[in-house]
Amino acid sequence: MHRQIGNRRYMTDPPLNDGARAARRARTCSGKPRHSEYHRPAREGRSLRERSGAQPRPPRGAFTRLRECLIMSGMVVLVAAALLVQVPPAVPQIDVLKPSGVRVLVVPRPASSTVAIAAGFRAGSAIDGAATCGAAHLLEHAILFRGTEFSSGDELISRWRELGGRLNGNTFPDYTVFKISVRREGVYTALELLREMLFHPVFAQIDVQREADIVCAELATREKDPLLVLYQLANQAVYGDHNYGLPSFGFPRTIKELTSAALYARLDAEYTPGRLTLAIVGPVNESEVRFFLRETYGSYAPGTTTQPALAALPPLAPNTRRVLAWTSPEAQLAFSFRGPPSADADWLPFEAMAYVLCGGERSILREQLIHQTAIARRLELIVEPRVGGGLAVFRAVADPANIALCEREVKASLARMLDRPPDREVIDRALNRLALEAAQRTESPQSLAAELVRWDILGKWEYPLDLRTRLAQVPNERFGWIGRQYFGPQHYALGVVAPAGAYEDGRRSVASVVSRERRVVAGGGGTFPVVAQSLPESNVFSFALAVRGGLAADASGEEGVSALAARSVLFGEEGKSGDAFRDELLRWGVEIEAGAKRDVSFIRFSAPEGYFEDALDSVSRAILDPAFRPPDIERARQDLLVETAAFPSLADAAERALWKHAMEGTPYAVFPPGSYDAMAALRSDDLASRTWKQWDRWWRPEHFAAAVCGPRNVDELVALVRRAFATAARQPPLGGGPAEFTPPRHSPRTVIIDKDYRQTEQPHVYLLCAWFVPESTLENLSALMLLREILAGGPGSRLWRLRQDEGLLYHLQGKVVVSRHALCVQIAMVLPIENLRLARNLLLQEAKRTVEEEELALARKAIERENEERRERGLALADEEAWFALAGWERDAYHDVLRGTSPAAFKARTALYCTGNRMWTIAVGPRDAVSVELSARE
Repeated sequence: MHRQIGNRRYMTDPPLNDGARAARRARTCSGKPRHSEYHRPAREGRSLRERSGAQPRPPRGAFTRLRECLIMSGMVVLVAAALLVQVPPAVPQIDVLKPSGVRVLVVPRPASSTVAIAAGFRAGSAIDGAATCGAAHLLEHAILFRGTEFSSGDELISRWRELGGRLNGNTFPDYTVFKISVRREGVYTALELLREMLFHPVFAQIDVQREADIVCAELATREKDPLLVLYQLANQAVYGDHNYGLPSFGFPRTIKELTSAALYARLDAEYTPGRLTLAIVGPVNESEVRFFLRETYGSYAPGTTTQPALAALPPLAPNTRRVLAWTSPEAQLAFSFRGPPSADADWLPFEAMAYVLCGGERSILREQLIHQTAIARRLELIVEPRVGGGLAVFRAVADPANIALCEREVKASLARMLDRPPDREVIDRALNRLALEAAQRTESPQSLAAELVRWDILGKWEYPLDLRTRLAQVPNERFGWIGRQYFGPQHYALGVVAPAGAYEDGRRSVASVVSRERRVVAGGGGTFPVVAQSLPESNVFSFALAVRGGLAADASGEEGVSALAARSVLFGEEGKSGDAFRDELLRWGVEIEAGAKRDVSFIRFSAPEGYFEDALDSVSRAILDPAFRPPDIERARQDLLVETAAFPSLADAAERALWKHAMEGTPYAVFPPGSYDAMAALRSDDLASRTWKQWDRWWRPEHFAAAVCGPRNVDELVALVRRAFATAARQPPLGGGPAEFTPPRHSPRTVIIDKDYRQTEQPHVYLLCAWFVPESTLENLSALMLLREILAGGPGSRLWRLRQDEGLLYHLQGKVVVSRHALCVQIAMVLPIENLRLARNLLLQEAKRTVEEEELALARKAIERENEERRERGLALADEEAWFALAGWERDAYHDVLRGTSPAAFKARTALYCTGNRMWTIAVGPRDAVSVELSARE
């Protein structure tokens, strides 16, 4: 028999008398269940018709047992027919069921395999108020997970599982939505179960208390998520004391105080059939579904049908700030802008202008804060429509020291936009992105059903379906007006979640959250050594990979293939085009380079924090699984040919000549990255095979060493590298390094490179003097570094007075070149041709002169200062660390040797290798004049 209790109308047993009904209601609210804990009693109450004095519905509207059986049997036949007949998709139409007022949208999608159902009430957390904040959230949980008047919670869960579905729900400020997906044959059973849960829930006090504990535990996890905390700060900042400013998930204190009676009162008053919208999307027969819904959902009294009344939004106070201290290495800023009501015609252009400012890779704020100034590390957009007035939140993640700077840049960008509104191209780009995201939200039946329900409550249900058409109808000048009305520098509220003390009334203060540390993680077990260096003050990550081989591993006549392989890796992994790979890195702001040195090939790059992990993953995939497409390899060869075809400077010309003559007959004779003649002689059809051969032999984990540095702790840095190269351990080792060779003992000599000067030019000479040390050890390296600093280390060095006091030199520079088989200290000078002999002789004299401990100590300090400066340049530091790790040298051991070098030890080593008869001289200038000055043969 049919009966109506409260505003619910449903099938049940014969009615109880008033005394029995009152006793059952009292037991439910007091938390004392009947003998069976899973028996859910009905609730007492009169229908809205009875309360208003209207006549009750006539008996003909109720099912008898016989009619029920006949109709349900007919439904079975119709369902079976629907499974066999494909119904073509139709334009959705809204249908308001009578008398309940339930709004129904049915969208047939014959090609789908599942049916999505979404049901939303026009009631959400905004009706709670501070005293009962969280009631809507708790009510949603109780409907989802507790029983009904006919089934226990466990029985409902079991029936949903039999259908292969799981009901889910969410509470928003203006609405509460429930969603489920089932297979097509289960759609009618799912609708019946959903009706039972929405219209006939039971809230026993013991169940309410249990669910309140669960919700409070959920809140505890939310409070640990800085993103959710920031979002709530943004709400509070932009809405103030309005109910929109309260958290939709509630406060633990108020949730624990809620009773079953309070939930019943809320359910009867606010969650009525007249406020329900139901959307069904999937392979259904529309007419049959609508008939079914009319006979079930349509048979209820409507109750309240209008949207809950809310107070007017208070004006936004200028300079509104909400700051919360947080134990995080990052600062998060939320710039919140209040928009028009969701049903207003200006909501769409407001949303579009939010995308213009912050909605994509080329948006105004992303270009300014990330690509141009690197003030922010990440930038995201959150847009939320609301009945009383929506909001747009620009979320920026930045270094704590950059909070005030970030806010100033946002203000400046907003002011510039007011002075010069964005052009149509910028707007169209944002509109396209907005339309794309809207299309993605309506792509699946599940997302479309939820969107239809959401927008039927917030404005017009057609919004997600005709958004692109509506966008095209907005005139360009309207966007400019929206920008002035809603996005001015005075129109935002700021929420900040940052380390304690990082934000104080707009003043900057630095919060140290990453300690400076360096760690070397040895290789083994299929892994390779990794050196990690944390740089807490930096905003950039750097990574370098050194690969054993380099020019020393290239075959004779193929000098440069190692560099060719490294450059070809930069065209990406298999399955992705080279241009797409490079464009991706450019979009992330990544600077990357690859090549070969004498003993190693290398890849190194720097990236802003927000993109480093993505860049590392992308580059590692290219290293471990390169595409090596012939056109890309040819492009890499052309780049190398351009690089090696000519000498870009006198310094390069002199250094190339030095190594060519001093290392003749060895791989070191070729100056990195390779030989122009060898690269030009390679046949195009051989390039791919030679590149693959070089990669197969050397680009393996046993030949790798990596270094990474950036604003993270070393454990995190190492974990990033290990994760990116996890698949490298699967490659079996193939053998040792390049063949050993002994540096030649060529007699040092003078080499003159002829350079003619025009008559208007003052003739000068580039003079390069060098000593080679055939044993590459830490002791020899320390001695050469000290010699370079003593002779040509800058102001105060021995040769500096030739430039500063006597004016004999125009330029002075010292350099130590480190390779696996030889070390070389080089002293370069630019000087008038008439001073050539004098400068050379003074260099030899100063190299022989005794060094005192005081002078040696000053040289050590200068080298250590130089090392400290290099540690602040992440990419140079990573490159050096990777080389040291591959060579098997420990940088700390090198510094220990450097500090322990005594004047006697220094003298012993320099007297052995840095003498007049072992010095190479390369001069670039007029040949005849230089020959006369040096009195030397070529």
